[in-house]
Amino acid sequence: MATVVCSCVQCASELGCFRNSWTGIGNSYFSPVYPPVTYINGFEPTGDVFAKGILQDLACRKCAKVVGLICNDAPTGHLLKKCEISNHIITYANCRA
Repeated sequence: MATVVCSCVQCASELGCFRNSWTGIGNSYFSPVYPPVTYINGFEPTGDVFAKGILQDLACRKCAKVVGLICNDAPTGHLLKKCEISNHIITYANCRA
């Protein structure tokens, strides 16, 4: 399967390499179907989005720009699964083959 490299729109730092297979969540979020193939500079969880850290912002490790969300916990049957990365790709990260 083809892979894509995602980079931060603010500093152009390469964040990670993913298989080119995505799940749409609403109109503006996309989540990789598979875990990252490699982390390049990587993501860094930062602050709680919802109580008890269920969702956390994911920031570029180099410049701290928030590029998406990570789900730290989810109820059974929830759309997001534990440890699934949900990248806000359209707005905050560029992905290219």
